[in-house]
Amino acid sequence: ALTAERSLAFLVASHFTGEMNAVVERRRRSGGRADALLVWLLAASETGVAPVYILFNAAVAASLVWAPYTRLVEFSMLLSVPSILLFMWSFVALRMKQPESLRARPFRIPGGLPTAVLITVVPIAISISYAVIVAAESFVPEPGSAGEGGHSAR
Repeated sequence: ALTAERSLAFLVASHFTGEMNAVVERRRRSGGRADALLVWLLAASETGVAPVYILFNAAVAASLVWAPYTRLVEFSMLLSVPSILLFMWSFVALRMKQPESLRARPFRIPGGLPTAVLITVVPIAISISYAVIVAAESFVPEPGSAGEGGHSAR
């Protein structure tokens, strides 16, 4: 639940904890109503995520409403590529580093490391191919666009 917000919260906490705490501390010392709002925005709620991250995610999502649908799908799929690659890498890495943990699992894929590598080849190839295709298409103007001869299609 709230994966994007938790990811953003983790990113900020891992890189900017000192700065965020300094801002909150300066506001607390100065007193006033703005302090209560800032403390509320930065305090983790019952979901484990501060409201500022939820509001930021909502603002980004609201701004994407005006983007073309095909671009949104491409962007969403492109964002999934690193996740897929990391998932596949971790699957093989765990097979290599902790093979004994496989016995404790209720379901396991037979075949050991060679099967694990073979299983990951297709998703990795598809993910990388998709990323390359989307990246290449973003640099090539569409036929009839203003990028070709200065005339735009009507």
